[in-house]
Amino acid sequence: MISHIRRFWWAFTMMHKIAFTLSLEMLKRKGVRNWVERRATGIIDIPYCALIFTIVFTVPDPPNCYHHIIMFTLIGWALIGIGIVVPYQISYIEICAEARKEINRRFGYWKRRIIAYLAVIAATIILVCLIS
Repeated sequence: MISHIRRFWWAFTMMHKIAFTLSLEMLKRKGVRNWVERRATGIIDIPYCALIFTIVFTVPDPPNCYHHIIMFTLIGWALIGIGIVVPYQISYIEICAEARKEINRRFGYWKRRIIAYLAVIAATIILVCLIS
């Protein structure tokens, strides 16, 4: 059981490290020089911020117990996703080296995994809009 949780957490953080590295490299290729690591973090946090804003603005007027459970679960999920990327700004050179090594090993695998994860976030946003 612990090994499954460890493997899930490793994959979850590696997904964010790879997305951070790819967005950082994209910004450097474009010639951005100021606050590059913060901008890369902002690019990764956009889906989570969209999820939080959707949840907050689509809560029905008298929310019941189930709305509170769903709302706090999804907001917690989004805050964990945002919080994972924050330490990457401090020591981004080591993180980029680790992520680049993993990208070179299995680029297609991580690309599909990141796209699927963003699709899950988009589907969650659509579901929240449709349910409330």
